[in-house]
Amino acid sequence: MKNVAVLVINYNGKKYLDSCLKSLQSQTYKDFEVYLIDNGSSDGSVEYVRRNFPEVKIIKFDTNLGFAKAYNIAVNMVETKYVVFLNNDTIVDKEWLKNLYDEIVKDENIFAVGSKILLMDDKNRLHNAGSKIAPWGGGYDIGFLDYDRKCYNVKREVGAVCGASMIVRRDLFQKIGGFDDSFFAYFEDVDLCWRAWIYGYKVIYNPKSIVYHKLGGTWGRFENPRKIYFSTRNRLFTLIKNFKSLSDILKGILLSLPLDFLRVMFSLRNGNGHISYAILKAYYNVISHLRDLFKKRREIQHNRVISDDYLKKKGLIASTAEFINFAYNFVKNVFLKSQSKPK
Repeated sequence: MKNVAVLVINYNGKKYLDSCLKSLQSQTYKDFEVYLIDNGSSDGSVEYVRRNFPEVKIIKFDTNLGFAKAYNIAVNMVETKYVVFLNNDTIVDKEWLKNLYDEIVKDENIFAVGSKILLMDDKNRLHNAGSKIAPWGGGYDIGFLDYDRKCYNVKREVGAVCGASMIVRRDLFQKIGGFDDSFFAYFEDVDLCWRAWIYGYKVIYNPKSIVYHKLGGTWGRFENPRKIYFSTRNRLFTLIKNFKSLSDILKGILLSLPLDFLRVMFSLRNGNGHISYAILKAYYNVISHLRDLFKKRREIQHNRVISDDYLKKKGLIASTAEFINFAYNFVKNVFLKSQSKPK
């Protein structure tokens, strides 16, 4: 039995699989096996992998279960001590896995280690250098779209690491409940890592583990309405479930409402009603699932051993000022550009 299972999630991503799987073949760390976790692809992905990469094991679902549920099922099917989650639209450095593995084995209290993720189309810019938990729920990528600089080459504890490339201890993943199935996709990685911290474990960013990511390769760019729906809904899910203090939840809602209202109005003005609808639908879904959310919240808070104040002091939960600065740059560099043409 191998020590590590690398689980490559895939949904109609055949065009990415050759480069992704070939980069896995070149790893300096060898004690691992690769699984393709296929979410009901119709583009011949499974047949292509069987024909060209016979060493890759395949877990195939008939329908698209999403990131969270598909991975949960797959983790229960493998038997390795460590599991790596990897997006299909990635290419990994030859020492990528070695640096993830070498870090997580240092301390049994480390739950997850994440990579430095660079843009495939601009290898000098960052997608993610770890993540901070945001005061309005969810999280945000440290260094997003910034040039790769010295400050991003420091190994450190972070609020969360990106699910595009992260290694976890399989037993702890199962112990804390795995990904929340209801998330489907987006912020399920933040929710998982936040819960790990709450339960007393650590999350580490290791910049020596390097990945190149085709940002938006699976879901498209920011204006995808399903992407907006899940990201809006799921950050509110994390807010309600994971913050201990009701005042923190209220603050998060008071940050969310005006910003999301502006997003709705701006989208309507620019003829992008599908974006406005996605945001409003997300809020409706949160309200309709409050009973289930509070049930999950009670379980999480019952098992809490680390306070939010501790996470704030360590800088793992962003301050309001940090978040506003990130939100401003995101709106300027991503949201407004996505609104430039009516859809």
